Amino acid sequence: MYGLFCGQPARAAEGASMRYGNVLFFVGVLASASAVNDAGAQPQAVPPEFLVGLDGSPAALARENDVADQWQLRRFKDSSELRAAENAGVLVPICPHGSIVIADDIGSLDMASRDVYQFARPWVAWFLDDLVADPSFPKGATFKVTSLVRSEAYQALLLKVSLTAASGTTPQRRSSHLTGSTVDITTKDMPEPLKAWMRRALVDLERRGLVQATEEKWGALCFHIMVFPAYQKGTVSCSAACRK
Repeated sequence: MYGLFCGQPARAAEGASMRYGNVLFFVGVLASASAVNDAGAQPQAVPPEFLVGLDGSPAALARENDVADQWQLRRFKDSSELRAAENAGVLVPICPHGSIVIADDIGSLDMASRDVYQFARPWVAWFLDDLVADPSFPKGATFKVTSLVRSEAYQALLLKVSLTAASGTTPQRRSSHLTGSTVDITTKDMPEPLKAWMRRALVDLERRGLVQATEEKWGALCFHIMVFPAYQKGTVSCSAACRK
């Protein structure tokens, strides 16, 4: 399935390429590394009222929605909107490479359009690449991505089979996966040294106002991470303070 988009030219007219080992990963992004919202403008910096800690809470989910709204990030309604965003380069493919494994069952609730769920915003791709490139990342470790972008239609299907999926009953309870800015990394069978490193790195990134993360300890068993659009490619995932 990855051959549908990994290792082949992106469908976007504007794109920049990055080589991950033997995988050529084309990313449809603007020439500038600065994130731009879906309205085409760069908003003011997000206020520093961020939450630190991985326990998760309604306040953390509300924070994710606040960031999405401030950046005017579109929430995708269905697979046709996802496909259009991918064609336009708004969403980019997330490909397996090096220490990053992609779960085989992503998009399995919509088999007819399964490939569209293996995409995310460019800053999610940067974040994942920066994680494994960090000098303190455990040597030889790998992690598995289990969820990326979703549509509102897909979220409705997920709610039928998952007790922990965001309900969307109010604007502040919507899943940030609908914006394409969120990635889930499974903690099931994750070695403890890697899990401990991930916790330190994610809390460090939260303190720097670049992500909002939750360690889901039942149900999905994953690190749920919304990467903020202000994230810059090449960010050190675990700063010197984080490694102490």
